Amino acid sequence: GFGRFAHQDAWIQQILLRHERYLVALPKAHPLANTTDQRLIDLANNRLILYHQTHLPVSTTAATTLSTKSGETDSEPLSVSEPVTEPLLHLFARYGITPLMTTEVSDLQVALGLVAASEGITLVPASLRTVRTEQISYQRLIHENITSPVYLHTLKDFIHPKIPNLLDAIYAVYEQRGITYRRQKFGSKL
Repeated sequence: GFGRFAHQDAWIQQILLRHERYLVALPKAHPLANTTDQRLIDLANNRLILYHQTHLPVSTTAATTLSTKSGETDSEPLSVSEPVTEPLLHLFARYGITPLMTTEVSDLQVALGLVAASEGITLVPASLRTVRTEQISYQRLIHENITSPVYLHTLKDFIHPKIPNLLDAIYAVYEQRGITYRRQKFGSKL
């Protein structure tokens, strides 16, 4: 299966296929809708629509790092007591930014519906830039490291014999479309 989150499971192994850049999705009538190269700090005063059902894993290292960053200056909005695990909030927190308002919804399609209805903004992987373009403006973020990983998962003890063919097909599409990636393969069983 394909997924966007790394996780630890005794039965599953995963490889990172690539990183996909996030875009900001804004209502067409938004004052920033025609501004290319958006910055997260300029988006912080908008309602951010959150749609992830899976949160980032909490590690003691991440919690310590976030706590240390919070303690450096009074202006840092990161919580001292707990790390930010909601994926979109985590992206903002990496830059020391906390959005003014957030709304949580059940999935990405609902989030895009709310953006189209001018109820807020959200961040989406670049592959969604053709969805609802009549109502939504997708603009690039200047932050190159604001990305969504794409993983391929398979069972640890049984790798289907066609997985190498699937990987070859995926990488061929990446080559054809000029997508940056690092070729990987599953354990020695391939």
